[in-house]
Amino acid sequence: MYTEQPTTSNDSFIRVGEIDLERTKRGPFSKRNLERVSIKILRQWKNDFLLFHGITDNGSRNRPLVLARAAWANAACWANTVESIGLVVNKDHSTISHYRRLHPTNMKYSDYNELYLSAKEFGKSVNYIPVKPTIFEYEPLLSKLTNEINSLRSEIEDLKVYKHKYEIIANQIKL
Repeated sequence: MYTEQPTTSNDSFIRVGEIDLERTKRGPFSKRNLERVSIKILRQWKNDFLLFHGITDNGSRNRPLVLARAAWANAACWANTVESIGLVVNKDHSTISHYRRLHPTNMKYSDYNELYLSAKEFGKSVNYIPVKPTIFEYEPLLSKLTNEINSLRSEIEDLKVYKHKYEIIANQIKL
């Protein structure tokens, strides 16, 4: 419905999901490798999201609007630069960076969490964003795996000590 056919150039941008590691020395997620969603599409997405939740963007600082703005900005952060997202929500790029920095903390609050997930799902349902998990969805798994790695490292160290003691005893028996 609101999807825009992206213009691609073989030398500059490629579609999200078709990242070519050989394209740039900066890595697969540099701005050159990710095709950006236009400001027009971002504005339409934001306006539809706010309308869906019955929130009017009048630039005020009331909590529902600030949370909705932050949730939408974090859901749309893959789509363009922080400067462009700031332009869409009538805020400076530093405000968007602030929203991104506070996102893990805000996800602990049910009202923000619901708005963020809604913005993400809303974007998926109208083809604004691809169906890809974000880093925040992997955070619990990452924490669990880190703990498991640390536990295994500790076990390896214990086994090394055991091996060393075994070798000492084996050498004493041979003598």
